[in-house]
Amino acid sequence: LSGDHRRLDGILEETKRLAAAGQFASALERFREFRLGLYRHIEVEELIVFPILEAGTGADEGVTSALRPEHVGLRRALLVVAGVLEEEDSTGFRLAAEELGRLLAEHDIQERPVYRLVDEALGTDRNRDEIVKNIQAF
Repeated sequence: LSGDHRRLDGILEETKRLAAAGQFASALERFREFRLGLYRHIEVEELIVFPILEAGTGADEGVTSALRPEHVGLRRALLVVAGVLEEEDSTGFRLAAEELGRLLAEHDIQERPVYRLVDEALGTDRNRDEIVKNIQAF
């Protein structure tokens, strides 16, 4: 999933560049790709990664409980960014993109330990390979 983070970061940066150049239609197209990618990323975490962690550590949702509300906040921020891009509002986009960037940065900090715990919960390379296949097929 770390590679997915880098891919999504690149798409978001390109979206910002296009919007700053006043190319709102292209920026919106790239942002839609980013939004779909982030939705998929969140779904993979919630439907595949979090359950592995919760089952593998014997923990309830406590370990992942902070991340789930962050996902809700990210989804809301995505709607705001899309809206200002559709309106071709450069100031609104800049502010909304800054807020989205802040939320993503905070989320990444919270997520790092979860990924380490998932690696520990998976144990063997065979288990990891199976999960990677599940994620790729998602």
